[in-house]
Amino acid sequence: MNENRFLDFTRSCVALLLAAFLFMASGCEGDAGADGAAGAAGAAGADGAAGADGISCWDLNANGIGDAEEDINGDGVVFFSEC
Repeated sequence: MNENRFLDFTRSCVALLLAAFLFMASGCEGDAGADGAAGAAGAAGADGAAGADGISCWDLNANGIGDAEEDINGDGVVFFSEC
């Protein structure tokens, strides 16, 4: 009979200790820590490839030459600033 009482007591103690451990292990989560300082800026990237030349507004046929039909005022000279 004493042996049964001892086993009951032992089981009760183990159950109590287990409950206490589980209660302590489920504590609240702490606050988030502060952010660290920002890192240094990275190096600048390489320049891209040069683009193709555009067409001037006076160059109606896009050949890069001042032709007679591109002479707006008819004086025989194509002014590149007449646009």
